Amino acid sequence: MQKKMLVVVICLILTLLLVNSYNVVNNEDIYVSIYNSEKALDGTTLFFDSNSGTPRIIEINMIGDIIWEYVLPDTFKNYTNPGFDVEILENNHLQLLAPGYGVIEINPTGEIVWQYLDPQVSHDADRLDNGNVLIAFGNFDTKNDVQVKEINRAGEIVWEWKVAEQLDYDVSCSGYSHTNSVSRLNNGNTLVSLRNFNFIVEVNPEGEIVNTIGEGIISSNHDPTVTEGRHLTVASQSPLPCYLTTENDNFIAAMEIDMDTNEILWQYGDGEWGNSKKQLVRDVNKLSNGNYLIAGTTKTIEVTSDGEIVWELVIERYDDSLRGFYKVERIPTQEI
Repeated sequence: MQKKMLVVVICLILTLLLVNSYNVVNNEDIYVSIYNSEKALDGTTLFFDSNSGTPRIIEINMIGDIIWEYVLPDTFKNYTNPGFDVEILENNHLQLLAPGYGVIEINPTGEIVWQYLDPQVSHDADRLDNGNVLIAFGNFDTKNDVQVKEINRAGEIVWEWKVAEQLDYDVSCSGYSHTNSVSRLNNGNTLVSLRNFNFIVEVNPEGEIVNTIGEGIISSNHDPTVTEGRHLTVASQSPLPCYLTTENDNFIAAMEIDMDTNEILWQYGDGEWGNSKKQLVRDVNKLSNGNYLIAGTTKTIEVTSDGEIVWELVIERYDDSLRGFYKVERIPTQEI
Protein backbone atom coordinates (compact mmCIF):
# COMPACT_ATOMS: atom_id res chain seq x y z
CA MET A 1 0.00 0.00 0.00
CA GLN A 2 1.35 3.41 -0.97
CA LYS A 3 1.89 5.71 2.01
CA LYS A 4 1.27 9.39 1.28
CA MET A 5 3.15 11.93 3.34
CA LEU A 6 0.84 14.52 4.86
CA VAL A 7 1.26 17.76 6.82
CA VAL A 8 -0.07 18.14 10.32
CA VAL A 9 -3.07 20.11 9.02
CA ILE A 10 -4.63 16.77 8.08
CA CYS A 11 -5.02 15.95 11.75
CA LEU A 12 -7.20 19.02 12.25
CA ILE A 13 -9.20 18.47 9.09
CA LEU A 14 -9.95 14.88 10.05
CA THR A 15 -11.67 16.05 13.21
CA LEU A 16 -14.46 17.54 11.13
CA LEU A 17 -15.51 14.03 10.16
CA LEU A 18 -19.01 13.15 11.32
CA VAL A 19 -18.74 11.69 14.80
CA ASN A 20 -16.71 13.88 17.13
CA SER A 21 -15.29 17.35 17.19
CA TYR A 22 -11.74 17.64 18.48
CA ASN A 23 -12.47 16.32 21.96
CA VAL A 24 -9.90 14.21 23.76
CA VAL A 25 -11.40 10.96 25.00
CA ASN A 26 -9.64 8.57 27.34
CA ASN A 27 -10.34 4.94 26.48
CA GLU A 28 -9.37 2.52 29.25
CA ASP A 29 -8.99 -0.52 27.02
CA ILE A 30 -6.93 1.26 24.34
CA TYR A 31 -3.81 2.73 25.88
CA VAL A 32 -0.14 3.52 25.31
CA SER A 33 2.10 1.47 27.61
CA ILE A 34 5.51 2.65 26.32
CA TYR A 35 6.40 6.11 25.04
CA ASN A 36 9.93 7.43 24.58
CA SER A 37 9.29 10.96 23.34
CA GLU A 38 12.93 11.46 22.37
CA LYS A 39 13.03 8.49 20.00
CA ALA A 40 9.44 7.99 18.79
CA LEU A 41 8.15 9.87 15.73
CA ASP A 42 5.77 12.55 17.01
CA GLY A 43 2.31 12.62 15.47
CA THR A 44 -1.05 10.89 15.60
CA THR A 45 -1.87 7.27 14.83
CA LEU A 46 -4.82 6.17 12.70
CA PHE A 47 -6.26 2.65 12.75
CA PHE A 48 -9.45 0.65 12.37
CA ASP A 49 -10.92 -0.75 15.58
CA SER A 50 -13.03 -3.84 14.92
CA ASN A 51 -12.81 -5.13 18.47
CA SER A 52 -16.15 -3.80 19.68
CA GLY A 53 -19.83 -3.89 18.82
CA THR A 54 -19.35 -0.51 17.19
CA PRO A 55 -16.65 -0.77 14.52
CA ARG A 56 -14.88 2.54 14.05
CA ILE A 57 -11.82 4.33 12.73
CA ILE A 58 -9.79 5.96 15.49
CA GLU A 59 -7.09 8.63 15.62
CA ILE A 60 -5.05 8.86 18.82
CA ASN A 61 -2.26 11.12 20.03
CA MET A 62 1.10 9.87 21.27
CA ILE A 63 -0.14 9.25 24.83
CA GLY A 64 -3.15 7.27 23.65
CA ASP A 65 -5.97 9.80 23.94
CA ILE A 66 -8.63 9.35 21.26
CA ILE A 67 -8.83 12.71 19.50
CA TRP A 68 -11.12 11.63 16.68
CA GLU A 69 -13.29 8.68 15.72
CA TYR A 70 -15.61 7.73 12.87
CA VAL A 71 -18.22 5.07 13.62
CA LEU A 72 -19.08 3.00 10.55
CA PRO A 73 -22.65 3.57 9.33
CA ASP A 74 -25.17 0.74 9.23
CA THR A 75 -24.81 0.41 5.45
CA PHE A 76 -21.40 -1.23 5.71
CA LYS A 77 -20.58 -1.71 9.39
CA ASN A 78 -20.89 -5.49 9.04
CA TYR A 79 -18.33 -5.61 6.22
CA THR A 80 -15.11 -5.45 8.22
CA ASN A 81 -13.25 -8.75 7.73
CA PRO A 82 -10.93 -9.78 6.24
CA GLY A 83 -8.93 -6.63 5.81
CA PHE A 84 -10.75 -3.33 6.38
CA ASP A 85 -8.42 -0.79 4.75
CA VAL A 86 -8.23 2.94 5.49
CA GLU A 87 -6.24 5.40 3.38
CA ILE A 88 -5.85 9.16 3.74
CA LEU A 89 -6.05 10.86 0.35
CA GLU A 90 -4.25 13.99 -0.81
CA ASN A 91 -7.57 15.88 -0.91
CA ASN A 92 -7.96 15.24 2.85
CA HIS A 93 -10.70 12.67 2.28
CA LEU A 94 -10.67 9.13 3.62
CA GLN A 95 -10.84 6.13 1.33
CA LEU A 96 -12.23 2.99 2.95
CA LEU A 97 -12.30 -0.56 1.67
CA ALA A 98 -15.09 -2.57 3.26
CA PRO A 99 -14.38 -6.20 2.31
CA GLY A 100 -17.25 -7.80 0.43
CA TYR A 101 -18.98 -4.42 0.05
CA GLY A 102 -16.87 -1.95 -1.90
CA VAL A 103 -14.61 1.10 -1.81
CA ILE A 104 -15.96 4.32 -0.29
CA GLU A 105 -14.59 7.88 -0.27
CA ILE A 106 -15.74 10.17 2.52
CA ASN A 107 -15.22 13.94 2.63
CA PRO A 108 -14.37 16.00 5.77
CA THR A 109 -18.07 16.37 6.64
CA GLY A 110 -18.64 12.62 6.65
CA GLU A 111 -20.53 12.58 3.37
CA ILE A 112 -19.95 9.71 0.95
CA VAL A 113 -18.76 11.49 -2.19
CA TRP A 114 -17.85 8.43 -4.24
CA GLN A 115 -18.23 4.70 -3.99
CA TYR A 116 -17.58 1.56 -5.98
CA LEU A 117 -19.77 -1.32 -4.86
CA ASP A 118 -18.42 -4.77 -5.60
CA PRO A 119 -18.52 -7.90 -3.41
CA GLN A 120 -15.20 -9.08 -4.86
CA VAL A 121 -12.96 -6.64 -2.99
CA SER A 122 -10.89 -7.26 0.14
CA HIS A 123 -7.81 -6.19 2.10
CA ASP A 124 -6.45 -3.25 0.08
CA ALA A 125 -7.38 -0.33 -2.17
CA ASP A 126 -4.87 2.27 -3.39
CA ARG A 127 -5.69 5.62 -4.98
CA LEU A 128 -3.39 6.12 -7.96
CA ASP A 129 -1.93 9.39 -9.24
CA ASN A 130 -4.36 9.37 -12.19
CA GLY A 131 -7.36 9.20 -9.84
CA ASN A 132 -8.08 5.55 -10.50
CA VAL A 133 -8.26 2.98 -7.71
CA LEU A 134 -6.25 -0.24 -7.58
CA ILE A 135 -8.12 -2.96 -5.66
CA ALA A 136 -7.23 -6.39 -4.32
CA PHE A 137 -9.49 -9.42 -3.98
CA GLY A 138 -8.39 -12.52 -2.11
CA ASN A 139 -11.15 -13.53 0.28
CA PHE A 140 -12.13 -17.02 -0.89
CA ASP A 141 -10.98 -16.19 -4.41
CA THR A 142 -10.89 -18.96 -7.03
CA LYS A 143 -8.75 -19.62 -10.08
CA ASN A 144 -11.54 -18.12 -12.20
CA ASP A 145 -11.54 -14.81 -10.33
CA VAL A 146 -9.78 -11.53 -11.04
CA GLN A 147 -7.53 -10.77 -8.06
CA VAL A 148 -6.41 -7.27 -9.05
CA LYS A 149 -8.44 -4.60 -10.80
CA GLU A 150 -7.92 -0.93 -11.59
CA ILE A 151 -11.11 1.10 -11.90
CA ASN A 152 -11.71 4.69 -12.97
CA ARG A 153 -14.03 7.19 -11.31
CA ALA A 154 -16.92 5.92 -13.44
CA GLY A 155 -16.44 2.46 -11.94
CA GLU A 156 -15.14 1.01 -15.18
CA ILE A 157 -12.41 -1.63 -15.05
CA VAL A 158 -9.46 -0.33 -17.06
CA TRP A 159 -6.93 -3.02 -16.09
CA GLU A 160 -7.18 -6.38 -14.39
CA TRP A 161 -5.01 -9.34 -13.51
CA LYS A 162 -5.80 -12.99 -12.85
CA VAL A 163 -3.34 -14.95 -10.75
CA ALA A 164 -4.19 -18.28 -12.42
CA GLU A 165 -3.15 -17.00 -15.84
CA GLN A 166 0.43 -16.88 -14.55
CA LEU A 167 0.52 -19.29 -11.60
CA ASP A 168 -1.18 -22.68 -11.36
CA TYR A 169 -0.85 -24.33 -7.96
CA ASP A 170 -2.96 -26.85 -6.09
CA VAL A 171 -3.62 -24.56 -3.12
CA SER A 172 -6.75 -23.57 -1.21
CA CYS A 173 -6.68 -21.65 2.07
CA SER A 174 -9.51 -19.13 2.47
CA GLY A 175 -9.20 -18.81 -1.28
CA TYR A 176 -6.80 -19.74 -4.04
CA SER A 177 -4.18 -17.00 -3.70
CA HIS A 178 -5.69 -14.94 -0.87
CA THR A 179 -4.26 -11.81 -2.52
CA ASN A 180 -4.05 -9.22 0.25
CA SER A 181 -2.15 -6.19 -1.05
CA VAL A 182 -1.65 -4.28 -4.30
CA SER A 183 0.33 -1.17 -5.21
CA ARG A 184 1.54 0.54 -8.37
CA LEU A 185 5.30 1.00 -8.67
CA ASN A 186 7.00 4.03 -10.20
CA ASN A 187 8.01 1.95 -13.22
CA GLY A 188 4.35 1.24 -14.01
CA ASN A 189 4.42 -2.34 -12.77
CA THR A 190 2.10 -3.61 -10.06
CA LEU A 191 3.19 -5.19 -6.78
CA VAL A 192 0.89 -8.03 -5.66
CA SER A 193 1.06 -9.90 -2.35
CA LEU A 194 0.00 -13.56 -2.70
CA ARG A 195 -0.40 -14.78 0.86
CA ASN A 196 -1.08 -18.44 0.12
CA PHE A 197 2.02 -18.71 -2.06
CA ASN A 198 4.38 -17.12 0.51
CA PHE A 199 5.79 -14.58 -1.95
CA ILE A 200 5.15 -11.28 -3.70
CA VAL A 201 5.13 -10.73 -7.46
CA GLU A 202 5.86 -7.74 -9.67
CA VAL A 203 3.55 -7.72 -12.68
CA ASN A 204 4.06 -5.61 -15.81
CA PRO A 205 1.17 -3.84 -17.62
CA GLU A 206 0.85 -6.84 -19.97
CA GLY A 207 0.14 -9.08 -16.98
CA GLU A 208 3.45 -10.94 -17.00
CA ILE A 209 5.31 -11.69 -13.77
CA VAL A 210 8.70 -10.04 -14.12
CA ASN A 211 9.95 -10.52 -10.56
CA THR A 212 9.21 -12.85 -7.66
CA ILE A 213 10.05 -11.34 -4.28
CA GLY A 214 10.68 -13.00 -0.93
CA GLU A 215 10.36 -16.62 -2.01
CA GLY A 216 11.94 -18.81 0.66
CA ILE A 217 12.32 -15.79 2.96
CA ILE A 218 8.82 -14.61 3.85
CA SER A 219 5.66 -16.53 4.64
CA SER A 220 2.00 -15.54 4.90
CA ASN A 221 3.07 -12.13 3.61
CA HIS A 222 1.00 -9.00 4.30
CA ASP A 223 1.09 -5.39 3.08
CA PRO A 224 4.45 -5.07 1.29
CA THR A 225 5.24 -1.36 1.06
CA VAL A 226 8.00 0.31 -0.93
CA THR A 227 10.23 2.38 1.34
CA GLU A 228 12.80 3.80 -1.05
CA GLY A 229 14.20 2.74 -4.38
CA ARG A 230 13.67 -0.99 -4.72
CA HIS A 231 13.36 -1.73 -1.02
CA LEU A 232 10.15 -2.74 0.74
CA THR A 233 8.84 -3.58 4.19
CA VAL A 234 6.64 -6.63 4.65
CA ALA A 235 4.85 -8.42 7.47
CA SER A 236 5.46 -12.15 7.75
CA GLN A 237 3.76 -14.91 9.75
CA SER A 238 4.14 -18.60 10.39
CA PRO A 239 2.65 -20.36 7.33
CA LEU A 240 -0.40 -22.60 7.63
CA PRO A 241 -0.31 -26.20 6.34
CA CYS A 242 -2.78 -25.25 3.59
CA TYR A 243 -0.36 -22.72 2.03
CA LEU A 244 1.98 -23.52 -0.82
CA THR A 245 4.87 -25.59 0.56
CA THR A 246 7.85 -23.45 1.54
CA GLU A 247 11.33 -24.35 2.74
CA ASN A 248 11.40 -21.23 4.88
CA ASP A 249 11.51 -22.25 8.53
CA ASN A 250 13.06 -19.04 9.85
CA PHE A 251 10.02 -17.09 10.98
CA ILE A 252 10.58 -13.32 11.06
CA ALA A 253 7.63 -11.08 11.97
CA ALA A 254 8.73 -7.88 10.23
CA MET A 255 11.42 -7.13 7.71
CA GLU A 256 12.74 -4.80 5.05
CA ILE A 257 14.12 -6.52 1.95
CA ASP A 258 15.68 -5.66 -1.39
CA MET A 259 13.14 -6.43 -4.12
CA ASP A 260 15.78 -7.49 -6.65
CA THR A 261 18.25 -9.48 -4.54
CA ASN A 262 15.96 -10.67 -1.70
CA GLU A 263 18.61 -9.46 0.73
CA ILE A 264 17.16 -8.91 4.20
CA LEU A 265 18.10 -5.33 5.11
CA TRP A 266 16.38 -5.26 8.51
CA GLN A 267 14.33 -7.67 10.58
CA TYR A 268 12.47 -7.85 13.87
CA GLY A 269 10.92 -10.78 15.72
CA ASP A 270 11.93 -10.45 19.37
CA GLY A 271 9.97 -12.00 22.24
CA GLU A 272 6.25 -12.38 21.62
CA TRP A 273 6.75 -10.85 18.16
CA GLY A 274 8.43 -14.06 17.10
CA ASN A 275 5.24 -16.05 17.72
CA SER A 276 2.26 -15.60 15.38
CA LYS A 277 -0.07 -17.06 18.00
CA LYS A 278 0.78 -14.16 20.30
CA GLN A 279 1.23 -11.27 17.86
CA LEU A 280 -0.09 -11.86 14.35
CA VAL A 281 1.77 -9.18 12.36
CA ARG A 282 -0.03 -7.82 9.30
CA ASP A 283 1.44 -4.35 8.78
CA VAL A 284 4.96 -2.89 8.85
CA ASN A 285 5.66 0.75 7.96
CA LYS A 286 9.04 2.45 7.83
CA LEU A 287 8.70 5.91 9.36
CA SER A 288 10.45 9.10 8.30
CA ASN A 289 12.77 8.98 11.35
CA GLY A 290 14.01 5.51 10.37
CA ASN A 291 11.91 3.65 12.93
CA TYR A 292 9.39 0.94 12.06
CA LEU A 293 5.70 0.80 13.03
CA ILE A 294 4.56 -2.82 13.45
CA ALA A 295 0.92 -3.86 13.93
CA GLY A 296 0.31 -7.12 15.79
CA THR A 297 -2.79 -8.70 17.30
CA THR A 298 -3.26 -6.81 20.56
CA LYS A 299 -0.29 -4.46 20.26
CA THR A 300 1.23 -2.00 17.83
CA ILE A 301 4.84 -1.00 18.43
CA GLU A 302 7.31 1.52 17.08
CA VAL A 303 10.84 0.13 17.13
CA THR A 304 14.18 1.65 16.22
CA SER A 305 16.43 0.05 13.63
CA ASP A 306 18.27 -1.50 16.61
CA GLY A 307 15.05 -3.14 17.84
CA GLU A 308 14.33 -0.87 20.80
CA ILE A 309 10.60 -0.43 21.46
CA VAL A 310 10.01 3.32 21.83
CA TRP A 311 6.19 3.33 21.61
CA GLU A 312 3.62 0.64 22.32
CA LEU A 313 -0.15 0.76 21.84
CA VAL A 314 -2.30 -1.91 23.50
CA ILE A 315 -5.89 -3.01 22.94
CA GLU A 316 -6.85 -4.71 26.19
CA ARG A 317 -10.11 -6.25 24.99
CA TYR A 318 -9.83 -8.83 22.28
CA ASP A 319 -12.12 -11.16 20.36
CA ASP A 320 -10.38 -14.04 18.56
CA SER A 321 -12.83 -13.78 15.67
CA LEU A 322 -11.80 -10.17 14.95
CA ARG A 323 -8.03 -10.74 14.95
CA GLY A 324 -6.99 -7.37 16.38
CA PHE A 325 -5.04 -4.69 14.56
CA TYR A 326 -4.84 -4.85 10.77
CA LYS A 327 -3.23 -1.69 9.39
CA VAL A 328 -1.92 1.23 11.42
CA GLU A 329 -0.73 4.58 10.05
CA ARG A 330 1.38 7.25 11.77
CA ILE A 331 0.59 10.82 10.69
CA PRO A 332 3.71 12.87 11.54
CA THR A 333 3.38 16.22 13.28
CA GLN A 334 5.86 17.78 10.88
CA GLU A 335 6.87 16.88 7.37
CA ILE A 336 10.10 18.02 5.74
